[in-house]
Amino acid sequence: MFPYSLFYLTKCFADNPVNHFPTYQPSDERIAEINASLVEENNPLNIHYDASQEVRAKGAGFYQFSADEVTRRKEMEDLKKAREDTEKTREELGAVDVRPGEVEGMVQESEGVGEQLKKSRAMEKRKRELEERRKMLDAKRRKTNHGNEPPSIKIEVQEPMGPPAIVQAPLDPFAALEAQTPLPKLDLKGKGKMKEDPADAFLAALERDILKGTNK
Repeated sequence: MFPYSLFYLTKCFADNPVNHFPTYQPSDERIAEINASLVEENNPLNIHYDASQEVRAKGAGFYQFSADEVTRRKEMEDLKKAREDTEKTREELGAVDVRPGEVEGMVQESEGVGEQLKKSRAMEKRKRELEERRKMLDAKRRKTNHGNEPPSIKIEVQEPMGPPAIVQAPLDPFAALEAQTPLPKLDLKGKGKMKEDPADAFLAALERDILKGTNK
């Protein structure tokens, strides 16, 4: 395997020296043939595009012109004449091109002075009737609201007066007697003496011991 690979590489380097890149070089006969095919006499400019070779669906406005120059000019003249007739008919009927946002339709015929005056009077009469009806409804509504109004209540605001005088009530004889009688003193040495709580006694003794230890 190795000797064969070495032989192949040696042959490649021998056939393709350094900086040699093989390129295609056409022959002189081929160059002359290409130049002859590109001459203007062999490619006339009066050949029009033929859409019959296209494999696609044609639209509603598609028109296939003839390849013959005379027939093609006649077809162009017919189309131009049809367009002029259409524009003339639309102008006579008052048709306008519909712009974005506009409504499609014919333009209304111009009215005479009498028709415009009649419409103006009818509009004024209608406006006057509406104004009278509005006034009548306002009067009726005002009358109804006036009858349903609740009776007004008058609120009298009194002026602020000074602080009220303090009136001293007569003293109660029993209350005066109780105030003069001294309270009885409790006999803490007898039966009224409270029993000492053991917990309180323990805490008091503990406090005394702590105080003695601190004083020492």
